[in-house]
Amino acid sequence: MAGLVYLLKGDETVKMIMRLFSNWQLMGVFDSHFTELRINSHQSLCCKGREMLSSSPTSIKFLKGMIISVLSALFGILLLGLVLGIIGKLGADVHPARFQVPEKANSYLLKNVNIVLLEGDGSVQRNMDVQVLDGKIAKISSTNTAEYSGKSYDGKGMYMMPGLIDSHVHIEDSSYLGLSLSQGVTTVRGMRGNSNQLRWRNEIDSNKWLGSRFFVYSPIIDGNFDPFHKQVTDASQAQIVVKKYAESGYDGIKLYSSMSPSVFNAIVKTAQEIGIPIAKHGPLPVHREDILSNSQVGSIEHIENIFSDLLHYSKDPEKLKEVIKLLKDDGTPVVTTLSVYNELTKLSLYKRNYLDKIPFQYMNEAHRSLTNIFGVQRWLNSSDSLAQRNTDDYNYLKFLAYTMYSAGVPLVVGSDSGALIGQAGFATHREMNILVSAGIPVIDVLKSATLIPAKILGKENVLGTISEGAFADFILTESNPMQSISALATPVIVAKNGILLDKEELIELAANATLTQSSIFTYAYLLLESIERLL
Repeated sequence: MAGLVYLLKGDETVKMIMRLFSNWQLMGVFDSHFTELRINSHQSLCCKGREMLSSSPTSIKFLKGMIISVLSALFGILLLGLVLGIIGKLGADVHPARFQVPEKANSYLLKNVNIVLLEGDGSVQRNMDVQVLDGKIAKISSTNTAEYSGKSYDGKGMYMMPGLIDSHVHIEDSSYLGLSLSQGVTTVRGMRGNSNQLRWRNEIDSNKWLGSRFFVYSPIIDGNFDPFHKQVTDASQAQIVVKKYAESGYDGIKLYSSMSPSVFNAIVKTAQEIGIPIAKHGPLPVHREDILSNSQVGSIEHIENIFSDLLHYSKDPEKLKEVIKLLKDDGTPVVTTLSVYNELTKLSLYKRNYLDKIPFQYMNEAHRSLTNIFGVQRWLNSSDSLAQRNTDDYNYLKFLAYTMYSAGVPLVVGSDSGALIGQAGFATHREMNILVSAGIPVIDVLKSATLIPAKILGKENVLGTISEGAFADFILTESNPMQSISALATPVIVAKNGILLDKEELIELAANATLTQSSIFTYAYLLLESIERLL
């Protein structure tokens, strides 16, 4: 494979494919003989961090060789797996048997539980009975006062709170949805959708297999060319694309900031007319003089982009006050995603000693290879000075999160799992622990993983709450998570749609998540999706 592109570089078909990638800002520009590389973007190969790419001959040679190797492998796999990829595109998703929904009652009485009241101050409503009917909470009452003749379970005084919501994940394999559910994350919001993910969501919703409740946002809409994004450059095209994604069944629209005001306005107007929410990568306003343009979107993704786009990496206290005031006045929730910055910081500091501890058995091999090429290797090769800068910036991002919280800027838990090496579910708990370590009270971190994201999704009456009429998505723990948020990482029971999963079943569900889909199909599907977005 390493020499495949060289062997075929005279072929016009290969040249055409190469030209498709020729303007990709992360990949650079190649001439017809692979002799020249010009970096189009000052950003890193992984979107995290800010180190400028070196222009030294050694760095250029390294990048050039790495990129050629990557393209050789990708196009080789495309040629070898094209037929399989087309089959996968048509819906024959080659995947091991997924975890089937247990044949259990979703109507019962759960007796003697202590409900953590997240709508208030986190106080506990003790000795309560919760009646579940057809997967929803029908009635909440004091123990032994409910009249119910059906099946009942003893909650044994365990603590009950809503299932967690991770508002920023990347689901490149359906097994990730089972893994996240096994960790008590009953709902996730996918930030780079495709038709495969729509199918997985529909299969879960129809109880064909067990996984987290899945809200799939559209493929990323961008003003710049990127083979993994949908490029939109004029207002009429923007209207067509938003309508197409809504008609395709996406739950929301994902935007980057690189677009003109006319395109942005057309997207927002069309989305509002249709009634589909928008998530925007970073806070950089399309109308650069007016950050309040962000108030037209449902959420801003990534605290680190506030540091880069608004503070311009300055830690000046006066500038920070100005930015915080703008964000507070804007009022748009900010999805935190500090976990992935924690990952890259540890990779740059501890290198292989950290990497070798990651549970890669849960990661699709194709996905792992791509994140290794476009992210992990950079941080493994980072200098001591970069590692120190990452550490300093990570600590500042935690301070920034706390400062935003203290000022009343709504924060939402999002782990960015799948963007680097964070594993579904595990990364969600890491994100919450990071926010607690930043000084944010446990009650407010829990609200950021339940009540607030449910409102963003427009599901505040049925998700993120233990209340009558809500979905019976909940967690039972032996100790009070208000006293230690880490209690949520070892749940005794997780329920989704009223289906109770005990410890053994949660272990089985996580084990099943190691059976990821074929990496060849994953590669082929990603490439075919990229080509489709170019058309």
